[in-house]
Amino acid sequence: MTEQKPAQPASAHRPPFAGSAGAAAIGTRMARGEAVVVAAFLLTACAGSAFVTVWWGTAALALWGLAAIPERFVAVASLSALGAGVVFTAVLVRRLVPRFYALPWTLLVGAYFFWSAVAIALFMGLPAGEVALGVLPGLYVGRRLAHGGADAALARGTGRRAALFAAAVTGAWSAAMGCLALRDQHSFTAMLTLAGLKALGETVAGRALVVAAAVPALTLLQYALTRRAASWAFRLRPAGTHP
Repeated sequence: MTEQKPAQPASAHRPPFAGSAGAAAIGTRMARGEAVVVAAFLLTACAGSAFVTVWWGTAALALWGLAAIPERFVAVASLSALGAGVVFTAVLVRRLVPRFYALPWTLLVGAYFFWSAVAIALFMGLPAGEVALGVLPGLYVGRRLAHGGADAALARGTGRRAALFAAAVTGAWSAAMGCLALRDQHSFTAMLTLAGLKALGETVAGRALVVAAAVPALTLLQYALTRRAASWAFRLRPAGTHP
């Protein structure tokens, strides 16, 4: 007779909650307060995504001369997309919430890239919105692993990867916006003057020094915040579990 090897746990071959069974398990254990937060987040994200997509899409067609779209139509179309997003998400929210921690990673990464662009646009190129957005991957990964019953070692490793991802995105945006700021001398100098760094804003070398110092600082800050968020979210016990 051949010796049989012990079966490996399912978690060793696939990430937590890969499939509908995991989603159902999450739904039965999610606390009411967490479910409400998730529902509100989904409603905001889905409706906001529809609004921004239609707004930017119709505005781009009009600005590039690809279609004769009046400004009033852009506003009406955008608000209609917002309303449709709210209704659509509200109808499906009871089905979406239990599956929130089983969403495909490709969908999540794509959504993060989309909203990182939105954050940069809303804050006029300043990194504040990007840094705040970068905390969300840590919170999501921490809760997903907590509901999946992952051990501390897996949580640390996954939290570190999420932090590296968020830091890379923030660092890339910061570098790009920094290069654009160097080309817009007057606006950048005015910002540095408001920050009490007028002397640095008066020379090209001074402005370049600010960008060279700010980009790695923001990248490290994002890494620390995202990793801390993942650790904190993982330590929160799912509903129905006991020490």
